[in-house]
Amino acid sequence: MTGTDVALRASMNEIEGHRNRSVALFAEAFDKLTEAYRVARLAAPRGTLYLLDDPTTHLLKGNDREKFVEAIRQRVDVAVWDHVLTHMEIEKLMDATARRQFRETLRTNPPPATAENCFATIKGLIEDSSLIFNRGIAVAFSGLDRRFKSHDGFKIGARVVLSHAFSQWGGWNYDRNDTLRDIERVFCVLDGKPNPDHPASFVNKVYAHNTRPFEVEGDYFRLKAFKNGNAHLWFTRDDLVLKVNLLLADYYGESLGADYEAAKADAPPERTRAVARTLSFFETPEKLAKQLVEWAGVKPGDLVLEPSAGAGRIARAIQDAGGRPFCIELEPGRVSDLKRQRLETVGGDFLDMTPTRRFKRIVMNPPFDAGRDIDHVTHALRWLEPGGVLIAVMSAGTEYREDTRTVAFRSMIERLEGRIRPLPALSFAESGTNVNTVAVAVGLGRYW
Repeated sequence: MTGTDVALRASMNEIEGHRNRSVALFAEAFDKLTEAYRVARLAAPRGTLYLLDDPTTHLLKGNDREKFVEAIRQRVDVAVWDHVLTHMEIEKLMDATARRQFRETLRTNPPPATAENCFATIKGLIEDSSLIFNRGIAVAFSGLDRRFKSHDGFKIGARVVLSHAFSQWGGWNYDRNDTLRDIERVFCVLDGKPNPDHPASFVNKVYAHNTRPFEVEGDYFRLKAFKNGNAHLWFTRDDLVLKVNLLLADYYGESLGADYEAAKADAPPERTRAVARTLSFFETPEKLAKQLVEWAGVKPGDLVLEPSAGAGRIARAIQDAGGRPFCIELEPGRVSDLKRQRLETVGGDFLDMTPTRRFKRIVMNPPFDAGRDIDHVTHALRWLEPGGVLIAVMSAGTEYREDTRTVAFRSMIERLEGRIRPLPALSFAESGTNVNTVAVAVGLGRYW
């Protein structure tokens, strides 16, 4: 245990001692208050008797000591947690969503503020502070531009657009208020400065304007509000923008999207395939693999193609559903592992293979690097039986990118009456990447 840990634990022990003494005193007070209430009723048996404004005091009338003490315990615990997090300055690392979630937990079911609980919670938050802060940055910017939902669009530039920044009644939109406060908090922390008090904050400067259009400038931003309710936010500190981008890259995993710009529609196939061969492997999480197989409607006896089998996570989900997986895998070591699992497997580059049979179901998680997922899914459709179902995990950029190849792919999916559905954020976190993804379905109809 470090010196810091010893000091923190000592502080938490002292806080728990005060907390326990406080609850005990309230319990003693309950006994005196109930006696006082009884005597007061003797003095005014038919009069309206107001005690205290706190809702817990209604328990005095029912003489319910146990419930009263528990209600007081929860109130004291909320106050202790609030003090501890504020004192340790943990909340300044959290985005608005994380703060609201934590406050909701305190409101509905506050955990006992014992020294052990406080120490473990604070120590864990401190150890995860970098992740919490980086996640807060990602959350703040992901709501501003759809590109931040993708691994190949995580960088901010000189400006972002705040759509619907103002409500139809002319006031500042509450959600955008939180977003802008989060962005300002990030820039203050990266600049080594405390968060400005609300009267001095950039958000309050914006909020002070009641009519549009207008412009506001602060230490880090310049904002222009338009009559249509939108606003443009320019970043005026290039050094801090660079820091934000480095942290976003660290959070999302820069290596995944590093080569996309080099892989436009006209990029030579040789170069694209070389990138794919060096791609890091991110296994499909077990829960997601099961979901993909369920969406595909795999039934007992179905022969199902998995053309990027990896370590066999999707193939095993196919087996669990009663299907018969047919695996294709490029990397020789994983081919051997798949065969050891008694999975029917062919080794080689899927894109070099010509369909020798058709499949009623195809479930796949192809490589994303350099836009390779489009090539793999397009090729896989050649292996699909008429009326069959294909489900694929793809880059979230598939939904919005405007390069020729992606636009053509979306048009093809639309012609096939396919659908593109965003998968939950952090679906691949357990596999070592925060890259966001979508599921593409063909054969399930427009209402999937």
